[in-house]
Amino acid sequence: MYPNMEEFKLAVRQYAINNEFDIKVEKSCKTIYRAFCKSGDKGCRCPWRINSRKMKGTATVEVTILVNKYQLQLINSFIFLLCIHVIFNCACNHFSRQT
Repeated sequence: MYPNMEEFKLAVRQYAINNEFDIKVEKSCKTIYRAFCKSGDKGCRCPWRINSRKMKGTATVEVTILVNKYQLQLINSFIFLLCIHVIFNCACNHFSRQT
């Protein structure tokens, strides 16, 4: 959480500078901010993105979505393991019915 939208925007810009990537602001207003990484080419775009929203009745800004390359690696690993599990169970069920 950030005390206000300006502090949040500064933090996002500084994060991009520190991690050496360019950001594109998709939407920026008093209550919502959306940005994504515009580094890389069309076939291999950087997956980083962030969405935030000002909390109702306060100046506080809350991050609602944050995707970075490490999260995507974990999600891809989980999907891979889930597919292996499903394939293994289908094979086991198929062979157990034949015996």
